[in-house]
Amino acid sequence: MSITIKTNPTSIDVVGGTDHTFSLVNTENRKATMVVAAGTNLQSREKLSVRTVEPVTSTTSPGGFTSGKVIVDYSIPRTLADGTIKDDSMHLEVKRGVETSDSDFLEMRRRVSQLLLDSEMDLVYNDLVVPA
Repeated sequence: MSITIKTNPTSIDVVGGTDHTFSLVNTENRKATMVVAAGTNLQSREKLSVRTVEPVTSTTSPGGFTSGKVIVDYSIPRTLADGTIKDDSMHLEVKRGVETSDSDFLEMRRRVSQLLLDSEMDLVYNDLVVPA
């Protein structure tokens, strides 16, 4: 199996589809929790949470600081045949060094986003098979 991504991509575009708007439910301790308005109760709604972790000084980290982080959790509830609701979810954790430029960081995000859409990665996502 081989996977090819583009370096220096100019964008990652989403085409088509229908708008899906998340509304803010709660903000606390550098974390925002949002849900899609559709659904009769909170358990049956799509959820999105975004949390940030600021870099802090560290005597053991290169440059004297830890990396800043952005953590994104997205879940889509699915109702099983027995009526039980279980979530399909994706967890993204992004670390950024304090000296990384905005343009270099954008380049990394655009490269990684290709891995979410690349058909060669379907085997990994669908069947949990590690590329050989």
